[in-house]
Amino acid sequence: MLRFLKIVLIISSIIALLNFFIKRVLFIGINTSPSIEEKYLLGLKVFHSIDRGNLIVFIPEDRIFKLIGLEKPKGTFYFVKKVVCLPGDRLSVNPRTREFFCNGKFIGKALTISCKGYKAPLFVWNGTIPKGYYFVMGETKCSYDSRYWGFVKINQIKAKIYIAFGHLDAN
Repeated sequence: MLRFLKIVLIISSIIALLNFFIKRVLFIGINTSPSIEEKYLLGLKVFHSIDRGNLIVFIPEDRIFKLIGLEKPKGTFYFVKKVVCLPGDRLSVNPRTREFFCNGKFIGKALTISCKGYKAPLFVWNGTIPKGYYFVMGETKCSYDSRYWGFVKINQIKAKIYIAFGHLDAN
């Protein structure tokens, strides 16, 4: 009987530790947006740095939806985007051509009409990105990202993706 209780205690402890680890440290998600090609995402909720090219998971601000006349979906809603310009980098936008440059390098162009048919807003910034802010983009031209609504604040970021695999068109 004592041996049985020890086994139950050990198993319960392992389950509690795994539960704690997964809830506090691990991010596991399925991407349903075509703005990032990979379908399955695995990352860490605790991260030390964010670099150019990293995929991040963040909770968008309500104003992002209001810009295009939509209400924010109920519950927790996440965006997954790629970091293309970092704090301290120089971001510049040509409002006439809607082209974006990070440290003088072309990084993308904003649409005037979105792929869903609404008039696309334009984020205009010419200067250094402030500390604690990131400029992010999706991997497709139809991505609704920083080109339209601006920076992501560090406190909005919930995870840094380390492994992304599988394509959305895969069965």
